[in-house]
Amino acid sequence: MLLKELLTHITDDIMVGSSDVEKFNSVHFQKTIMDRLKICAEHHSRLLNFGKNIESFCSLVLVPQLIMTYASLVVNGFVLSTDRSDVSKTVILFNLSMSTLLQLILFALPSSQLNGQSLSVLDAVYDSKWYLFNAPMKRACTFIMMNGQEGICIKAGGIAKIDNPLLVDMLQRVFSAITLLRALVEG
Repeated sequence: MLLKELLTHITDDIMVGSSDVEKFNSVHFQKTIMDRLKICAEHHSRLLNFGKNIESFCSLVLVPQLIMTYASLVVNGFVLSTDRSDVSKTVILFNLSMSTLLQLILFALPSSQLNGQSLSVLDAVYDSKWYLFNAPMKRACTFIMMNGQEGICIKAGGIAKIDNPLLVDMLQRVFSAITLLRALVEG
């Protein structure tokens, strides 16, 4: 009984697979998929160009933003950690620190989202049954996979990738710098 059930499930899976192969080999299906793939490839190419344009525009703007955010957070954090006697000064420095951090966040969040969206195109092609297509379709899918491997990323000065992990890394470095400054002043 168990052997019969196993053989039934195996043959059902083979039959489903063979119907997919027949469907993928039909000329109408291949043409329809090729037309849709051309539209997707053109759209993906435009998105990659858009990402390069954004990166070239934002690259020089983000270098001073990154430096000023780091410096502001370190200096203000050090002052706030050592002197809390004046409430108005504390509030002003805290607001200044948060506003500079918020400015960097406003660049990092969309950059991470754009990178994730551009990589989702690659995942969609990987998850498809592209290996069952004919040669021109396989070639087109391969080109999409090659173009989409890196994704769209925005860099500050072409060096530092502006994204969510950068925010976490920067905050860790800020706390380390504040701790080091406090140790130097107190020690």
